[in-house]
Amino acid sequence: MLLLVPFILCARIASAVFTIKATLLTDPTHSFAQAVLQTAQDDIANSSPPLSPDFNFQ
Repeated sequence: MLLLVPFILCARIASAVFTIKATLLTDPTHSFAQAVLQTAQDDIANSSPPLSPDFNFQ
């Protein structure tokens, strides 16, 4: 069972990346991408312990 955990995790990450890429291609206003970016920024701002202050979004 423990051997399947990394595979399942990788499959979910790959699926999420594909979903984001596919949605970006079909979302002319990029509202989905903006929501993902905002969520990531909020998560980083509220991380404990804090991330490096040098980390930013380009």
